[in-house]
Amino acid sequence: MRARGRLRRWRWSSSRPFPHAGSDPAAQPAAGSFDLISLQYHSLKAGPDYGQYVRDARNAGKEDIAGFFEKVMAEDSERAKQCHTFLTDLS
Repeated sequence: MRARGRLRRWRWSSSRPFPHAGSDPAAQPAAGSFDLISLQYHSLKAGPDYGQYVRDARNAGKEDIAGFFEKVMAEDSERAKQCHTFLTDLS
């Protein structure tokens, strides 16, 4: 969104209504759900990149670095699952 030549970022907060939810309070997301959705999205989106990082490290003969990337990938996968659980509980 542009305002007077400058780019203005819109940030959702629990004190502001969620866009496209209208005036129905029941249509508003639970507090923090947008943050959980964002974290889940980014945790899942990074998976293919981590896979490439593991392959690159292995191709370079760096098993310790490949193991590190595998650990990060597993942690992000668990993080995404936990977000899903929280979102299910909030709905």
